[in-house]
Amino acid sequence: MLSIIEQKMSADDRKVWAREIRREKKPVTLQALLTWMVTEMKSQVSHVKESHGMVHGHKCWYMQIISTLARPMLQAS
Repeated sequence: MLSIIEQKMSADDRKVWAREIRREKKPVTLQALLTWMVTEMKSQVSHVKESHGMVHGHKCWYMQIISTLARPMLQAS
């Protein structure tokens, strides 16, 4: 599952993910990837809202899927 998600990521996202692993010396696990993706997507959504002056925005479908997948894993840890 981890490799499938990594293959579907953009080249830029893969670079940032690889940098995160090296910098934080994190183990490469599905839980670590999902946690990172949730953090990144929240950051990106927040940035887009700020840059467009949006106060009430909706979550994109990608963020909803990642949040749904990651929620049980994050609650278990």
